Amino acid sequence: MWANYDYSLFPIVYVKFNQYIESDHDFNDFLTKWIILYQNKKEFSFIFDTCNVSATNISYCFKMRKFIKKLKHFPKQYLQKSIIIVSNSYIKYLLYLIFKFQKPVAPVYIYTNNDKEVNYNLLLKNIENNELQGFTIVNP
Repeated sequence: MWANYDYSLFPIVYVKFNQYIESDHDFNDFLTKWIILYQNKKEFSFIFDTCNVSATNISYCFKMRKFIKKLKHFPKQYLQKSIIIVSNSYIKYLLYLIFKFQKPVAPVYIYTNNDKEVNYNLLLKNIENNELQGFTIVNP
């Protein structure tokens, strides 16, 4: 499985990615779990940890862009914000491509991390306190 969802601190949903997408099924499973969150009709925020991701086929950028466009047609946006933790410049470039052609449905905070350990609570607190040093912000 490429994306491991952790709902234990809902409304914060942690998604930790593994190194590779092994099949389209892995990617589709990631998107299906996202849709299920919308079907629950409760507001939530994501923390995506991409630190383990290495090479990803660029075709998934186009699929993600299409998925975001689909989300924008939903009557209500339950996603409040996303934090994406990135340690790989290639993954950061892929995110740039996605958001260049399709704006997100909620604010996205991209945090570049060169450490293995990330304090998710500290990242959330920094955003709440508008202490955004080290973040790249993509607005809807």
